[in-house]
Amino acid sequence: MKSFSSLFSRLLSATRRVVDLFCPPLCVVCGSFPEWAADGSDADSPESDHFLLCERCLRSIVEEEHLQCRRCAGSLSYSCSETIGCGNCKNEKFFFDSAVALGEYRPPLSHQILSMKHEKSGVSAETFAGVLCRERKNRLLSMGADLAIPVPMHPLRYLVRGVNSAEQIARVIAARIGVVCRTDIVHRSRWTVRQATLSGNLRRTNLLGAFKVVPRRRKEIEGKTILLVDDVMTTGSTCNEISRVLRQEGAAAVHAVVLARAEVLSGVPIPKKFGQSFK
Repeated sequence: MKSFSSLFSRLLSATRRVVDLFCPPLCVVCGSFPEWAADGSDADSPESDHFLLCERCLRSIVEEEHLQCRRCAGSLSYSCSETIGCGNCKNEKFFFDSAVALGEYRPPLSHQILSMKHEKSGVSAETFAGVLCRERKNRLLSMGADLAIPVPMHPLRYLVRGVNSAEQIARVIAARIGVVCRTDIVHRSRWTVRQATLSGNLRRTNLLGAFKVVPRRRKEIEGKTILLVDDVMTTGSTCNEISRVLRQEGAAAVHAVVLARAEVLSGVPIPKKFGQSFK
């Protein structure tokens, strides 16, 4: 059995090399050969951690972890308290316990995220979510998550677009850190105007009441720690509203995980009627 497994592994590796000869692995950002591909390294071996990114593009995307606020994932020019937060968020009421991002929402990462929204193959999601897991591995594991839940799309929007990039990202993260990805717990209960078309204040009210936990799934999140996954966080309104709903239904903790964090000038104020404490 062992010799057959070894033979199959060699055959599979040889097949992949033939495929690479005609369809070589290229950086998804600039189209150049990643350094590991030029060296002839095997990206498909179990111990490999290669991605379709060259070193130059990788360095331009990944932000140093100590330069991010652990409370809102905003970029910092100084260190800040994990519990108090940075100047953007220290006075704000968040329903998520912390936030983590791969980098800032600026080129080339912003361009990749926009194209990812229509990319059904999932190649970009696999690449950038994989890099996120590698670069933030210790942080993600320290959260002790039980579930990964992607930000849901409205069914009609999903029908038009055909892909939910948040779900693609969540599935990669869940697989890499060893948790279950669940897409059947939170649903979008009403149609909303796209957040990208709204100003900051409207973003904060547009989503109020737009998400619900599926009633028959409530028991499955009670006492659980959840990774709430999206492609980009701007004001944080989407993650905040879903986190509010999850906490209200019994989740013990919610951590926002995104590929990119956009620069903002203020935090996410919560309307008083939604600002209740949790039992």
